[in-house]
Amino acid sequence: RYTKMKTATNIYIFNLALADALATSTLPFQSAKYLMETWPFGELLCKVVLSIDYYNMFTSIFTLTMMSVDRYVAVCHPVKALDFRTPAKAKIINVCIWVLSSLIGVPIMVMAVTKSKGKWFLGKVPFYGKVLCTLQFPDPPIYWDTVTKICVFIFAFMVPILVITICYGLMILRL
Repeated sequence: RYTKMKTATNIYIFNLALADALATSTLPFQSAKYLMETWPFGELLCKVVLSIDYYNMFTSIFTLTMMSVDRYVAVCHPVKALDFRTPAKAKIINVCIWVLSSLIGVPIMVMAVTKSKGKWFLGKVPFYGKVLCTLQFPDPPIYWDTVTKICVFIFAFMVPILVITICYGLMILRL
């Protein structure tokens, strides 16, 4: 039933929808955090919500990148596409995307903590006895914060944009 719907492209679209649905499930907690200006849900939900944010970011961009590669293969290598663009291979690739996203999601879950200490600052904003859901980096924290930001920039922006640009550039040259 619905065999025409079981294509590699639709499986990638389903993966995007799954990641977005997971991220949407965190919106009530994040909305409450912003309205209450504190994190009232405890450390476990803090870990879950922060890691889901990173999972969503990475699974979405990796899936979009893979969709570009898939489209490139379909347009520029139509004979190879018959072997590469199968629903079974798309499912395996989606599993790999989630495993790869776990390389970031799991450490985020481990580092996510709730903090509540009298007066302290987040950037220039003072917090008085409020609870914040944040990342607690190992010593020296400024180093690990910077490493995390650089890794996110490289793997969630630079590499995907490079792959997508190359794929579409090669398609333009082919057509």
